[in-house]
Amino acid sequence: MDLRQLRYFVGAVKAGSITRAADQLHVAQSAISHHIASLEAELDKQLVIRGRKGVVLTEAGSALYRHAETILRQLESAKQAAKIALNLPSGRVSIGVPHTIGPILSYDLFMRVCTEHPRIVLHITDGNSSLLREQLLNGRIDLALLFEDQSARGLAVEPLLFEELFYVTADPDPSPIRIADAAQRPMIVPGPASASRRVAQEAFKRHGLNITPIGEVETVCALRRAVASGTGNAIEP
Repeated sequence: MDLRQLRYFVGAVKAGSITRAADQLHVAQSAISHHIASLEAELDKQLVIRGRKGVVLTEAGSALYRHAETILRQLESAKQAAKIALNLPSGRVSIGVPHTIGPILSYDLFMRVCTEHPRIVLHITDGNSSLLREQLLNGRIDLALLFEDQSARGLAVEPLLFEELFYVTADPDPSPIRIADAAQRPMIVPGPASASRRVAQEAFKRHGLNITPIGEVETVCALRRAVASGTGNAIEP
């Protein structure tokens, strides 16, 4: 396995077909096919399924692709560091921020890094905490802001702030609600990997209660619209 094989493999996956990858990489289609076949022979696994619509990753191909993409990105960072070789922060840094924080934080963070560290190429992406955690563990991003209520295995964690959770409802009555009453009302929750859902469930359990959601919505905008429509209620930061 060598870097050229990995480049051609990643290039074919990103392009969606060997034909487009050949055009983008300025090499013959046969060269890309040969190197992918060599990888498959070495690993004794089929990595891609070739069809009329292009290439589709197999399970083994998906596993290799995640690592190959990280290796190539780290190689590019190493090249840039060697070229610059100055006592100034430099290179590419990838940061993940949650959907709810992105609109507030991303622009100011980007402008501050551009001003104070012009040799750093900052990449900012957003997503839900479970997706960002997966990308962080796979090395696809360098650091992330996550909603966490406990230490994360394999990650260096530094707490920045504590955030309250609130019962969110379209009910016009603004008075506080007892947790037992909240448990009896229809609840919309994020996915099982959500830290805010986990914290809320633990709070209900301490009172001998359970949440029985009417649905799971990961998209913050859709969740808030569903609550505003009166379809259900939520526990949100």
